[in-house]
Amino acid sequence: MAQHPQAKILLVEDDRTNASLGEATLKQYGHDVTIIHEGNLCVETLLQDTYDVVLLDIVLPDCSGYYLLQTIRQDEKLQHIPVIAMTGLDDYESITQAYEVGATDCIIKPFDWIVLAHRVQYIAKNSHDKRALEFALYALRRSYNRLFEAQSSMRVGQWEWVVDSPIMSWSEQVYDLLSLDKDTEPTLNNLLSAIPRNQRDAIEENINALKRGEKNNEVEIPIVIPEENGRYLQQRIELITDNHARSILIGTIQDITERVRTDEKIRKLAYYDRLCPYTAVN
Repeated sequence: MAQHPQAKILLVEDDRTNASLGEATLKQYGHDVTIIHEGNLCVETLLQDTYDVVLLDIVLPDCSGYYLLQTIRQDEKLQHIPVIAMTGLDDYESITQAYEVGATDCIIKPFDWIVLAHRVQYIAKNSHDKRALEFALYALRRSYNRLFEAQSSMRVGQWEWVVDSPIMSWSEQVYDLLSLDKDTEPTLNNLLSAIPRNQRDAIEENINALKRGEKNNEVEIPIVIPEENGRYLQQRIELITDNHARSILIGTIQDITERVRTDEKIRKLAYYDRLCPYTAVN
């Protein structure tokens, strides 16, 4: 028999004959099976190991399968595990209740264990894929949050524009750096409109030169925001080509006001020292 990717299964079944038959069939399909015959051991067993799927008999002598389903779905560590409810109650209300309390799937006894083995395989694979996606999204969110915090502390914002299209996006920091309202739509015109008119032409010329290939793929452009004490920004624009052969401009805007003012202080001090050299005291 062809080997399938293995799933680790917890089988909760009080009927020992049925449990043994299920274990033998599932193992033929490459699955690893743990059997418990008492429902009150279910949650404890799940917390002690990692399982891909639970096969849960709804009618157990010591507790309700519905109650166990609710308990599993309310536990942060267990709520992601797929649970297939096995029931001899074939009425509509019993099956509906199983789904309402959290069953991933429901199968009515008597059933063919070979059919169930294939359903287990399908559900386990989907569960793995879903958890991999959730982990990737979680890692992406963490990465984004770290980037957001770093950019906020460094006063850095970024924008992207698909050349000659309306598709544009920018980070939250761009709103603050360019004093834009939070409801401002990310467009190239809105971005340029936030830059003082006497500096806007230079930026547009550099963007057009990048598009025409007349410049290297990256330019740096200073921006001065005329406030009470003046605010200095540095904008770097880079042209790249994505996997779909689209030209994309990526702009990075950084507030360099403190650096500029520090440089000015240093220059003033150096100039003052040249005009008023220290007199040596004997």
